[in-house]
Amino acid sequence: MSTQEVVQKELETQAELCSKVPEGVSILSENVEQMQINLKKLQRSLTVAEILEEIEAFDGQLQELNIFAIPPLEENETDQDSDGSDDEHEANLDHLGPKLLTAEGEIQDEFDDWSDSDDEPLAKYRKTVSSSVRAGNALRWRKVDPVYDIQTECETIPPSAEAQAASSPTDFFELFFSEGIINFCVEQTNLYALQKNVDLRMSMDEARVFIGGILMSGYAKYPNKRLYWSEKSDSPRLLANSMRLNRFEKILNNFHLNDNTQAQGTDRLYKIRPLITHLNEAFIKHGGMDENLSIDESMIPYYGRHYAKQYIRGKPIRFGFKNWALNSSDGYMLQFDVYMGKNAESVPQGYGVGGDKVVDLLTKANVPHHKGFKLFIDNYFTSVKLLRNLASMGICTSGTIRDGRIEKCPFRPIAAMKKEQRGSSDFRFTDDGKILVLSSQMSQLSSQMQALETRISRSSRLETHLQAQEAHISSQLEAQDEKVTQIQNKLEERQEKVEAKVDEF
Repeated sequence: MSTQEVVQKELETQAELCSKVPEGVSILSENVEQMQINLKKLQRSLTVAEILEEIEAFDGQLQELNIFAIPPLEENETDQDSDGSDDEHEANLDHLGPKLLTAEGEIQDEFDDWSDSDDEPLAKYRKTVSSSVRAGNALRWRKVDPVYDIQTECETIPPSAEAQAASSPTDFFELFFSEGIINFCVEQTNLYALQKNVDLRMSMDEARVFIGGILMSGYAKYPNKRLYWSEKSDSPRLLANSMRLNRFEKILNNFHLNDNTQAQGTDRLYKIRPLITHLNEAFIKHGGMDENLSIDESMIPYYGRHYAKQYIRGKPIRFGFKNWALNSSDGYMLQFDVYMGKNAESVPQGYGVGGDKVVDLLTKANVPHHKGFKLFIDNYFTSVKLLRNLASMGICTSGTIRDGRIEKCPFRPIAAMKKEQRGSSDFRFTDDGKILVLSSQMSQLSSQMQALETRISRSSRLETHLQAQEAHISSQLEAQDEKVTQIQNKLEERQEKVEAKVDEF
């Protein structure tokens, strides 16, 4: 009979005595309350410290007892024996550490009969209890061939009829920068100028020329915007022939996309939010949807001052705005969102910053469920919890994953994998066969090649940057030479005038 059953039987006996002997009701009632407290303690696992306190408080004689501390469940626990650290050791009761005292414990005397189940390690028992009681629906990994029940044949979405009918780049461009969004820009810009008491009155044609000039400056780059109105033969004259410099600068100083008086302060992208919303809607409407999709982060270079500017070490573009993007395999962007900081993101959904953004982009892009679409992501986004959610949506997902996110998948130890040959691997499937986790060994040569490619890429970027600086310095020197020539001409003219006056005198 277990200890808990003995205490329960004692409670029933004490309660029966209380009903028969009125004189001892108060004393026995106190005993019943104490028994109930002890029963609550026994209903949960006692720590080693609580077991020692109970032994010290016991007045009777005790035979020799063995106290077993149940080890905590390690994250990288496997069914293999790693070393001799799991062997039994005798501890000094006067010098026990805090981790050992707070660990769950068991008491067993020397004369108990050992059964076959007693030979099982306590860590295995602890793992079973933890998965069934604390995790509830914890994953179970198996090294077996899976049975897939997810649709892999994709029903792609073609581009819109307007996109297919576009006969020129201008027609295709106007699908995204439509007359409606340009008219909205004109209204907001004129409103902002009116609030500043500036007589602007920008027209639709001027708005098109202005937007075209801004886009052109991203391809034909000059250190100063005034150089687009230069008289030199190597300067593009397209913008100068379409709009005067003073008019362009006046529109640039007043150009707006939203009413500042209506800002609530909750959206850091409030000033350009209408344009972002319009472009995302146009991308989904006209671009269609390919079978293979990907989500990744990109950097928009920016070196000025802004609260949303990010610095990411090791990226080709280290300074700028971080942009989340959902793209198809042909390079078409279906949805995007600019990162405004961890606290400014949408409501957390439990997948982390990257995983939440994956769900957010797929939802905004209206990616159909159970239609065979494939998604590819990197280790910044991937987690087992996210993959389970996407599998339930019928979206096949593939991505690299970090060691801390595999949810105790019992792979071979990393140290052992590193000693194996290149191409060796280990894999596990979940019980439902929906998630596969694969671990492979990449040779040291491949890592060195990747490092070499990174250095070559950085060198080429540095060379491009130096060439741009050299061109900028050359243009400045030419401008200074022009100024020196003009000054010399003026001096010569003045000298000629002086000489003429001297001759007259």
